[in-house]
Amino acid sequence: MPFLRSPVERLLAVTVLFGGLGTAGIYWDVGWHRTIGRDTFWSPPHLLMYSAVAANGLVALGAWAWAIRVPGRLLEFGSVIRGPFGLRLPLGFSILGLGVVVVLAAAPLDEMWHWLYGKDGTVWSFPHLVAVAGAALMVLGIIVAVAGRSRLGRIPGWVFRLL
Repeated sequence: MPFLRSPVERLLAVTVLFGGLGTAGIYWDVGWHRTIGRDTFWSPPHLLMYSAVAANGLVALGAWAWAIRVPGRLLEFGSVIRGPFGLRLPLGFSILGLGVVVVLAAAPLDEMWHWLYGKDGTVWSFPHLVAVAGAALMVLGIIVAVAGRSRLGRIPGWVFRLL
């Protein structure tokens, strides 16, 4: 495919694919809980959601590794931030990675919540809100990464400093 020539475009295609699979898993999970009820962490919708999250985490790590290994081509990712140890990292994939960490941290928190308080009366429990916040960060990261590849996706300086 001509539009997937560069490694950055391939990483973006994979992350959008897994973002879509994760979204499908979320919808499936909501339907599952409404029709079947709560079951274990190992239900098929949970496996789809967390597999997609883990895959996007690997994509973010791959983007960081590629950006560190080939710093001369870092601007292909769009906006760049300074990470730990002075490393220059792609902004979109860094936000995506932060979202992955938040979502993965919500999973054991959710299990602990159910162990302490039992089944949720509503989907709006604290661990679920943490997972939603992480998913929102992941979506923002994907949007920033995709926009960074376009001419229109340049982030204004004040937004860049805020992030």
